[in-house]
Amino acid sequence: MDFGGRLNAVVGWLSELLTGEADMRQWNWGSTADWVTGIVTAVAVWIAALAFRHDRAQHRKSQARLLRIQTRFNRDDDPWTHSVMLDNRSESEFVDVCVIYDVTPEKMLAGRRSWQGVMKGFRREIRANVRARVIGAWHGARLYWEVHRRTPHYAIESVGTISPADGFELDLPIEEGVKLLVVAFEDSLGQSWAWDIKKKRMLSRRLRVRLRIHTSKLFESDSTLAAGSLPVR
Repeated sequence: MDFGGRLNAVVGWLSELLTGEADMRQWNWGSTADWVTGIVTAVAVWIAALAFRHDRAQHRKSQARLLRIQTRFNRDDDPWTHSVMLDNRSESEFVDVCVIYDVTPEKMLAGRRSWQGVMKGFRREIRANVRARVIGAWHGARLYWEVHRRTPHYAIESVGTISPADGFELDLPIEEGVKLLVVAFEDSLGQSWAWDIKKKRMLSRRLRVRLRIHTSKLFESDSTLAAGSLPVR
């Protein structure tokens, strides 16, 4: 039997399985009214699914929207500083709050050198474990890659937990090549968020994960944190 014959046999078998009729030409395709009704029903289900998805997304963001984020330049400071003001206007706390930002080229280079030292030690440890058969070669390669790909690009300043009706202010020195990026935090439902300060919108999950991967505490910071300050109104 050639390919066309085998294909017809398979189609006939499926047709008989679904409708009890082996010949598709004998199917009862229904009237125009049946088709219109089916299409309208499918569209209605699709619209309802989109509405449900939208409502669920809005509910997920309901608390995240209540973390007010403001920034300002302090030209009276020497050197100038860039302030990030956070104000929790929800009835629940935000945890793991932090500010992620770029660093100067000099700090970037120093951080990269520190990271290279970390990777050398980690590589020796992986090789020793593979040779001792503690882990397999493939598993060791995956572990090395997971750590290696976290090359530091951005610095991070941790704020911690912000309780309801509480606020914080973080002052970052304005240096060449330094700019604020995002405020990352976790809400009371355990959902992670990252607010893009420049574009004034939430980052997608993909961008949020990528940013976190390349964020490191290796970079030294000259920031000051006004912990427990009055909420910014």
